[in-house]
Parts: sequence; structure tokens; C-alpha cells
Amino acid sequence: MGIEMLTAVLLVCILIFFALGAQVGLALGGIAMAIGYMTWGDGIFNVIPTTLEATYFSFILLAIPLYIYMGQLLTKSGIGDAMFNFSQMLIGRVRGSLAISVIGVCSMIGAMVGIIGAGIMTSGSIALRPMLDRGYNKRLALGVIMAGGGLGILIPPSIPMIMFAASTQNSVGRMFLGAMMPALLTVALMVIYVMLSCWLKPERAPLDKEADQPVLAGSEKFRIARDGLFSMLLIVAVLGSIVTGIATPTESGAIGVVGAILLAILFKRFKADMFLHAGFQTGTLVSVAMWIIFGASVFSNFHLLM
Repeated sequence: MGIEMLTAVLLVCILIFFALGAQVGLALGGIAMAIGYMTWGDGIFNVIPTTLEATYFSFILLAIPLYIYMGQLLTKSGIGDAMFNFSQMLIGRVRGSLAISVIGVCSMIGAMVGIIGAGIMTSGSIALRPMLDRGYNKRLALGVIMAGGGLGILIPPSIPMIMFAASTQNSVGRMFLGAMMPALLTVALMVIYVMLSCWLKPERAPLDKEADQPVLAGSEKFRIARDGLFSMLLIVAVLGSIVTGIATPTESGAIGVVGAILLAILFKRFKADMFLHAGFQTGTLVSVAMWIIFGASVFSNFHLLM
């Protein structure tokens, strides 16, 4: 079987298994092993230990559990919601305002993480529940999170950009500068799309009635602004530590976890149950992410060896 035919068989099998609802990681790895066994024999199983070593002992992937844990701490303490409440308060009573603020905040989180998987999972753990609670269309809510969190590979500092620059002997700074304009243009186009989509189909983003909107007192507005600013400053601090070279992406993830804990203590939202629940939830999400990464790595390595 030629490489073209083998590639086509792999893609068709993937589409079939995904359509049947198979788990992503198991489907990718299982398809690669099954087809590899039929074409190569027992030797294909040597790919598994080498992939395990290259994947799970990667220093860059250590950033994933740290950023997910930071996102869970922000979510469970309620500080993450403050970012969206603050941004929505600034945008005002506009249809789709929460989705627009999610694009901006998720883009910042994606840039801070620098890895698509961790960026989307961190953004989703913070942003999905507020939109669903306010009656937003599920597809719209998931779409803006996936799109905003996925910009982590485009908005500097991007881990794939750093790896590419290191392997091709290019300037990391020039790559970052070259990516800024496409990233800003993409964010602007996303915002325009959300506005037009909500204008054409208002049911996608329900607009609260004037009578249903609580009148916020000055102290409440101050609290929302304070929590939102400090939450965004945490993201800026983590992102700034990477840009200035003070910390690696993994080290900045640890900074983000400590900062999230300190904010929860400062705003008197820290509880032992919240801390433990965030840890258990992080373990679950990291396990899912690692299975997907492992399955995708096995599939990719098999395809490269064909």
C-alpha cells in the first residue's frame, strides 16, 4: 500500500470513528496502532515507549496542568467571573456583549498559555458557565471560547513560534512582531462576526430587559472593577514575565497559580473545599488532555515514519 493510499485510509478511519463518538485520544492512537500492525507487524509497538518519553517528559507540557489549575482556581473562587463582569460593564448594554468580552479575555488567556489545548481548556473553565447561565446559544458560546483560546499559537508569546524559531534559526522577536497584526485583525473580525450574528439572530444572545437588570450601587461597581482589574493584572503579569524573559512558560504558570491563590485570599474567597475541588477538577482535565496529546503524538509519529 502506497503512502498516499495509507494516508487516505487513516483520514477516513478517523472521520468514521469521530462520527461514531469515539474518544479523540483513543481513536487517534488506536487507529495508528491498528493500521500500523496490519502493515508493519509487531514493530509498530516500538512507537509507544518512544512517544511516551518524548511527550510526557517534555518541559513545555508541564505548563498545561499549571495553567489549567490557575483557571480552576479563578473559576471556583469567582474571580474569573469578575473579568467578564468588568468587561461587560465597560461595554454596556449591547447584544452579545458577554461574547465580545469573552473573545478579548480568552485571547489574553490563550496568549498567556501559548498552547492551544491549555488555552482552550483554561478559557472554557472560566467563560462557558457565565454565558450559558445568561441564555447564550451553546454553539456561539463554545465557538467564541474555541476561537479566542485557540489564538494562543498566534498571539505572542507563542510556544509553537518559539520552537519553530529555535529549530529554523530565526529571530523569535521578529516572529512575534510579524504575528501581532494578524492576531489583532483576527480578534477584530471575531468581534464583528459576533455583533452581526447577534444582530441577525437575536435569540443567540438574549438581551436582559431593563427591569431585569439590577441597579448596581457605587460600592458594587467598585468591587466589580477592583476584582476585574486585579484578575486582568494577573494575566498581564504572567504574560509579561514571559515576554520580558523573567520566566519560562512553565514558570509563569506557577506564578499564575500563586497569584490566583493570593487574589482569592485577598478578596476573602479562599476556602479549603474550593482549593481541593479545583485540584481534583484539574487532575481530571489534565488526564483528558494528556490522553489526547498522547494519542495525537502516536498518530503523528506513525504518519511521519510511513
